[in-house]
Amino acid sequence: MKRIIKIVLLVFVLTLLVALFFLRDYLTFENLKLYKNFIVDYASAHYFLTATVFLATSIAWVNLPLVLVMSIASGLLFGAVNGAFYNIAAITIGSSVGFGLVRYLFHDPLQGRYFRLVQKVNNEIEKDGFCYFFALRAALVCPYFLISILGGLSKIEYRKFLLSTLFGCIPEAIIYSYSGSVISTINSPHDLFGWKVATAIVLFVLFSLTPVWTKTYKKLTS
Repeated sequence: MKRIIKIVLLVFVLTLLVALFFLRDYLTFENLKLYKNFIVDYASAHYFLTATVFLATSIAWVNLPLVLVMSIASGLLFGAVNGAFYNIAAITIGSSVGFGLVRYLFHDPLQGRYFRLVQKVNNEIEKDGFCYFFALRAALVCPYFLISILGGLSKIEYRKFLLSTLFGCIPEAIIYSYSGSVISTINSPHDLFGWKVATAIVLFVLFSLTPVWTKTYKKLTS
């Protein structure tokens, strides 16, 4: 059974790499903005097909650089609200796939490369993994593929990784889907990151680490 899983995952990875090679120059923020009207009209006329292709593509590319463009495209294709839901679903499922790739296919070679890092944080992740991965998702600074690598190499339970991804990706999903819905009025998705949004994200991340700080404080004062 494990051999079958490894073969399926290997085919999946090769497909991703081929798709990225051929499409990397076309899926850009500038092209989304340039072909906005055509994309919106097509999505309206073929909603179910567009939604299916979008979800399948996004799930496949969550662990690749194209995920940002796909997140923005969700708002353009389906609107800010529906786009956010599609983003959350794609990120959660795609990250779970990345987690599985690392844990069941690339664990040994990656373990050798990141052994020291994993050894240092593994005990903490095993106890408070949900909080740490939730914070990494919500912070919008750590690439998804790195989070998947760390999750797959660590001792965190799959359920905790899944839930931390599901809830932690909500801020990013909302921000990028909204940027897609107003793509004609902005020059870059970074235009939406004013001080209010940045402050809200920082507070959200700090709040998510409250259980960890509480345990640390109790240890220091006991």
